Amino acid sequence: MRLGREIAGKLKLDPEFTEAAAGGIFAGLESGRYDCIISAAEMTPERIAAYSFSKPFLANSMVIILLKDSPYRINNPDGLAGFGVSYLAGSSAKRFLTGLAANGLRYTPYEYDKIAHCFDELKLGRTDAIVTDFISAADYLAAADSPFRVAWQGEAGYMIGICMKKGNESLTAAVNRALDELYNGKILSNLSMEAFGTDLAGAAR
Repeated sequence: MRLGREIAGKLKLDPEFTEAAAGGIFAGLESGRYDCIISAAEMTPERIAAYSFSKPFLANSMVIILLKDSPYRINNPDGLAGFGVSYLAGSSAKRFLTGLAANGLRYTPYEYDKIAHCFDELKLGRTDAIVTDFISAADYLAAADSPFRVAWQGEAGYMIGICMKKGNESLTAAVNRALDELYNGKILSNLSMEAFGTDLAGAAR
């Protein structure tokens, strides 16, 4: 929401924030429930063809999450073979796992409509590992009493942008101008450092 407020301030707008489940977030945009998606919308070729995107403002990466006291030695995606793996429906993690399965990786999938359920189920021992993106995992990892750890992290190759309806060129241009100002003023990098402990904004540029 911090980024949303910063952009709205640049555009001299009063923002309204709406929570949506990952599986229905694009449907809400299409129905006009909200004007843009700021919450870690990955810029896939399919989405770029269907929607208008801003310039990327964060570079994300895939991670494998285990419990800190997990006895499993899973230090790369191939190590997931034979384990129960939870992930978020409709996410980059699902596409990542689908690609691994197409190449022969065999695991037991546990799909959830909220990332919180993935972490809850891992904590309760109902799954063995989580595959998600770093941004989605950051809050769970940063907590002082977090029982979770990163067992593997991939390259920062997943670009995150602000998603708007296709053809909404005036809003897209305005958002891009605001992002440029925030990047040049180091605000994007500072927000990334505060939220994630690393400059994902600089990596996106």
